[in-house]
Amino acid sequence: EWGELTEYGHLAPELWMGLLWKRLMGQQVLQVTSENLLSYVRTYAHRDDSNVVTVVLINFGEWDASIDVDFGHTGSSQEEYHVTSPDLPNIQGTKLSLNGADLPDSFGALQLNSAGDVPEFAPLTKPRGSVQVKS
Repeated sequence: EWGELTEYGHLAPELWMGLLWKRLMGQQVLQVTSENLLSYVRTYAHRDDSNVVTVVLINFGEWDASIDVDFGHTGSSQEEYHVTSPDLPNIQGTKLSLNGADLPDSFGALQLNSAGDVPEFAPLTKPRGSVQVKS
């Protein structure tokens, strides 16, 4: 399914993933190089017009992973968005969680902001360093 609704009328996970991707990922695709990247982790990196780099790490494995991400950035913190599913291990589930908070799975549960838009996604701000990617 790639629509906004599942066959049962729930918001499709692809809706949330597409919205998060559109808000965070820039137009410029960057080449990702790594030393010892785990075979079950996929990595994508983009840069936006403000020169902000966003990296997506997708863990297809059954194990958690710790990934060191280094852009030569000297800041002391990094913003992270962790998307998981409370339906796992059921891979046909329709629920998603962002940073531990369940996202609405129906239009009735969706609360728009005062401008009528889906609210911004709040990142986790963590000390710069490794990213823990759950299975």
